[in-house]
Amino acid sequence: MPLNANLCIDDLPDDAASGLVARNVTIKCLKRGDFVFRGASTYHPRKGAVPMVDWVASPWWIEEDQYHRINKKYLDGRSDGFPFESLGFTMRHALAVQQGWSRVDVVVKAWLLQDINVFSGPGRCQFESLPNGMTVEWRGWPLVRQIYIPNVDKARSNDSVVVVDGRPVLRIQKKEEEVIVPI
Repeated sequence: MPLNANLCIDDLPDDAASGLVARNVTIKCLKRGDFVFRGASTYHPRKGAVPMVDWVASPWWIEEDQYHRINKKYLDGRSDGFPFESLGFTMRHALAVQQGWSRVDVVVKAWLLQDINVFSGPGRCQFESLPNGMTVEWRGWPLVRQIYIPNVDKARSNDSVVVVDGRPVLRIQKKEEEVIVPI
């Protein structure tokens, strides 16, 4: 039986509801051995360097096929008729990540240690007010689905394992050049 076996759409946490298009959220079972990815931030403007555990101990991830879809757009150099300047910006655009939330300057790759049910859906449109008074709309790509893993235990996670409900669920890829890809 997968972890979060009784997960229900009605139990969608507020932070997941604010990041996913609610009407398109589904429950998905990720399988042991599957790879997942996430864009993270190595630096916070007010707090300085971000510890690696904060890069990994997050409920927000994408499956491998979604990562490759985003990376292909970046490598192809086109989306909506213009090239993206970095993989991080491409991920920000595809996943509707506000600049104030993350620099998206590093990609983390992990594999699942056990089956787990998660929430899955496209990113919800986000609006961000910039210091210059402009408002930026981050729409996300409708065909890119994000996953939200409920009950990530940041206090028990570390830079190599993500813990959910007291159990190790994600192992961060060990080879440095494959784990963290600077953007």
